[in-house]
Amino acid sequence: MRKERDTTARPVACAQSVQLAAEPDATRKIGGLVSQKTLREVYPDIPDSYWEHKRWKGDGAPFYKRGRKVLYDLAEVDAWLRSGKCASTSNNGMA
Repeated sequence: MRKERDTTARPVACAQSVQLAAEPDATRKIGGLVSQKTLREVYPDIPDSYWEHKRWKGDGAPFYKRGRKVLYDLAEVDAWLRSGKCASTSNNGMA
């Protein structure tokens, strides 16, 4: 039986509110890259829909495509999250 995915929207405004990555299980890494499933484990406060929407808009963390698989470098994701430092809630991440 398939487990229902939580689709509740949870806003992620600032990098300050997100705990940055801990090293995932080495068996989940593919050539130093990790899947979106691993991102869900590393950043449990950020829903899958956030990563998917940011990829679609083109303003998300850098990613790689291997066929249909989307892969991320955790160092690049951390750097991207840190670059979204907010000075206020009205500036949309532009510090």
